[in-house]
Amino acid sequence: GIYNMGNTCYMNSAMQCLANIRLFNHYYVDQEIHKSQINRNNVLGYKGKRVGAFASIISQMWNSKQVLVPKGFSTSCRASTRTLEDLQQDTVEYLNFILDGLHEDTNMRVEKPYIENPDSRDRDMIELALESWSNSLSRDWSFAFFMFYGQMKSTL
Repeated sequence: GIYNMGNTCYMNSAMQCLANIRLFNHYYVDQEIHKSQINRNNVLGYKGKRVGAFASIISQMWNSKQVLVPKGFSTSCRASTRTLEDLQQDTVEYLNFILDGLHEDTNMRVEKPYIENPDSRDRDMIELALESWSNSLSRDWSFAFFMFYGQMKSTL
């Protein structure tokens, strides 16, 4: 388990969820896989620091029989003022924050072209979805992206 350092139960539950996704876990525990994909030039990333800290804590979770104190990981993920102030966090909000950082640290797209969202008026939904997904792939290409990102059609 992970030790609760005050108000970090949201972080602990998110880490437990991610650590128990077998394919996701394998990608980070087998360090040669994720290390070869770190994009240190991505201005939206963290120069590999977030992915390194995440891989370390996941590895410790699976290889240690002791309760972990995630100080190094917690410190590396303090990028928002709300986290810095140790205010109440939401697990889903934290998951989005972590996954975005992991994605950007390993995003293989060095150049991200500016692409406007396609106009959806009077267009076939499948055609629109394919164009939108193609636009996403021209900017985003990482293990985290392919594991967790997708498209959804909402109808009310």
